[in-house]
Amino acid sequence: MTLIKTSLFSLIATIFKISYGLVVYKLLAVYVGPSGVALVGQFQSAQSGLVGIATAGFGQGLTKYLAEYHENLKQRATVFATSIKLVCGLLLPVSLGLFIFSDDVSVLLFQSGEHALWLKGLAISLTPTAIGALFVA
Repeated sequence: MTLIKTSLFSLIATIFKISYGLVVYKLLAVYVGPSGVALVGQFQSAQSGLVGIATAGFGQGLTKYLAEYHENLKQRATVFATSIKLVCGLLLPVSLGLFIFSDDVSVLLFQSGEHALWLKGLAISLTPTAIGALFVA
């Protein structure tokens, strides 16, 4: 793929992402108000922080080693399997801790315990999200 074609695809993807974000946040602002938008923002920040902890930079390393071993299928499979094991090993304690202490974390993040159920859902969804980030890498 050429640089121009890649840049064009990236431009199109960015335009769609920004447009989608504007529409979603406008709908959120209209239907739940500024406090709802703030809660969604805090929740998204918590999610991205936890996924960052769970993947711990494995995406960059995975990309490097998959490119380095592009001709050796067995070595690539070993690298990918190892990265999934490491991410799951880091993710399990984080997810369990978030699930168990969701009431306390909800009070800490949102100054209310009523969002603990959302944090439990986040704890359950962290594994597929982190593994999906590895597949993207």
